[in-house]
Amino acid sequence: GMGTTLALVLAFAAALDAAAAQGFSYSKKSGVVTIDDSTTFREEVLNFPGVSIVEFYAPWCGHCKSFKPEYQKAAKMLDGVAKVVAVDASEQPGQSVAAPYGVQGFPTVVIFGADKTKPIPYEGPRTADGLSDAALKAVRGVVKARKGGGGSGSGSGSSGERPRRKPTTASAVVPVVTEDFEEKVLNEEGLVLVEFFAPWCGHCKALAPEWEAAAEELKDHDITLAAVDATAEEALAQQYGVRGYPTIKIFPPGGKTAPPMDYQGPRETAGIVAYALQIQEQSGVEPTIPQVLGQADIDKKCSGKRICILAVLPHILDSGADGRNAYIGMLIEVAKANRGSPFRFFWTEGGSQPDIETAFEMSFGFPALAAFSLQKNAFALQRGSFTKDGISNFLLGVLSGREKVGPVSGGAIPRFADGVAWDGEDAAAEEEEISLEDLGLDFDSPEL
Repeated sequence: GMGTTLALVLAFAAALDAAAAQGFSYSKKSGVVTIDDSTTFREEVLNFPGVSIVEFYAPWCGHCKSFKPEYQKAAKMLDGVAKVVAVDASEQPGQSVAAPYGVQGFPTVVIFGADKTKPIPYEGPRTADGLSDAALKAVRGVVKARKGGGGSGSGSGSSGERPRRKPTTASAVVPVVTEDFEEKVLNEEGLVLVEFFAPWCGHCKALAPEWEAAAEELKDHDITLAAVDATAEEALAQQYGVRGYPTIKIFPPGGKTAPPMDYQGPRETAGIVAYALQIQEQSGVEPTIPQVLGQADIDKKCSGKRICILAVLPHILDSGADGRNAYIGMLIEVAKANRGSPFRFFWTEGGSQPDIETAFEMSFGFPALAAFSLQKNAFALQRGSFTKDGISNFLLGVLSGREKVGPVSGGAIPRFADGVAWDGEDAAAEEEEISLEDLGLDFDSPEL
């Protein structure tokens, strides 16, 4: 009855497993080079100056088995012309070799030509003729690259280093390699999102401009977007379990001891920005309100469409440390309520920036607050109360156009003077002035 049938099914399955386990492989004399680990793959394929055809296969895969005689025939035809390679990618360590190349099924054939960072997936017929045609086309490509001054055409420098994606000059995306990963990611206090990409990957190319634009917006929020070429930094990508591209890992603010989280958010600029700010919010990271210590601080944060908010706080002698910290604390609350807005907040001490105070028409004492645009050389002075509600209301007015924004007298915002960082203390007690008379010097005395 039922039991016998089940036993038969199981026995049949076991027999299939046994047959599959034996599977098939390529012999030494087949002319096919078999590779199953990343080191050998790098030596044989990535550092090989010529063309390699690589088949990623599984011993138990039927299509691979029927492809085998044609693949061996191609190896004989291409002997001395191109290298014909097979990688068993059904399990480790071969899986790691296949991982960077987006292998979804077996067999997958990939051709490595002049630029080893941009291998070409073979989509032609699974025949020896089809393969050799594709190989010859790749060989012509290598020769052409060398003729055009492409160097060795191996896509690898003399040191066996892979070429790395050149970051665009003005990019806010931080390029990271294995050597500086600790410094740029693990030792970074703020939130870091790391994209692991492959130069040939289509989805990565589509993400690149969005990632760039998001990085530009997020850098003022102390959020770093980084990029790692996973084909050049294989061990690093493996360490973080990168399986496909692009893979984005989230390293939350603070100590980077816990393993990173997987990014599950949108892939377009606005979505990336919102997602990153939300993570930062959840990590309870407070925005900071830096003190302006010179023009460089302003240039860095106030470019383009951004609106900078300058709070000029009373002199330390007038407010004391507690009073000043209360003002800064209140400004942090305002900044928190305006996350994701174009506003960037700063403070200076009254009297330390006379040119700026004059330009912003701050003639009625401190604390005072102004919004300004470097790009437009325009400003608006807050006339309401210096409180969380008063300032929030003013910022709303700036965004809605309700507040009067006008040009700075003199036409351009003056440069910010270099300042001295506040040490967080109350003012040092001023020395009492000592009069000369107290020293017993008598100016009327004829001896002098």
